[in-house]
Amino acid sequence: MSEEKKPTAKKTEKKVEEKKVEKKPAEKPTEKPAEKTEKKAEKKSHKGAIITWSIIGGILLVGGITCAIVLPIVLNQVNYKESFEIAETLKPQIRSFYYDFDNCEDVTYYVDSTWSSPSYYDEYVTDCKESLNPEMIANVKKLSETGAVKTEEIKPLFEKFNSEFSKSIASVDENLDSKLETYKKWHKFIYEADDLSYSSSTEEDFKTVAGYATDTGVEQLKTYAETWLTKALEIKKSYKDDSYSAYRTKYNAFDDWMEENQPDITTIVPLNFEDNSSAVYKNFNEVYDALELKVAGEAKDAIESGDYERIIKELMK
Repeated sequence: MSEEKKPTAKKTEKKVEEKKVEKKPAEKPTEKPAEKTEKKAEKKSHKGAIITWSIIGGILLVGGITCAIVLPIVLNQVNYKESFEIAETLKPQIRSFYYDFDNCEDVTYYVDSTWSSPSYYDEYVTDCKESLNPEMIANVKKLSETGAVKTEEIKPLFEKFNSEFSKSIASVDENLDSKLETYKKWHKFIYEADDLSYSSSTEEDFKTVAGYATDTGVEQLKTYAETWLTKALEIKKSYKDDSYSAYRTKYNAFDDWMEENQPDITTIVPLNFEDNSSAVYKNFNEVYDALELKVAGEAKDAIESGDYERIIKELMK
């Protein structure tokens, strides 16, 4: 066998040196890479935004529910709440119209009555004025201009109500108060004239009564009252100076003249009231109920739909 070669001293030293040398770990960078830092910052920012918007969303959610109940209009282009508020104002006015409007018919019906006293007749006039409240008429017009009464559901109900209401107020204009005052004066003339006595009433009493009609300022009524006064004073004189037979003849002739010539104030100063207040009241309540249900329904839909984002957008317009 050949001899095994021993490593030289030089090689042995080299191996020993290699064993002794230890690799030092690479030094860690003192700063984080820019890309990694940015990602973490972005992640943190995003997390904060989610928390912030969650809080804001909760607040808006509560506000949205409240607004949906109070302001249902935001869920619909039609402002049912506005129309309903007008209807709420109208309700007591229409109720008064329902209870008092028949007095307007009484104004025309009893204007020539000799047994309905002026105090009672004046009540008819006062109640008629109250039932035809100008504010009520203005509110009906205001309601007619809202979008709600033009919708498919409400429109037929409102048109039915408005048709009956328009018939009732056909005689209402800016001269209504003046006309009613004319009726009061004419009625007082008719009533007091019938109550005069040719034996006990004075000439001044006759003149005072004639003055009620002449004060109306209506030419036909004024002319009639002036002629009536002249003839009535002649009968009074005849009662005093003539025989009973002559007096009765003149009295009967005067009575016939009055019957033939007394003006019809309802044609001279027309007030045409059609008492359909029951239909007006009934039809209005149908409109009112429909609007009330619509407002309540929109509030319910708002809560159930959860469309709060739209609510907030509408409120912030």
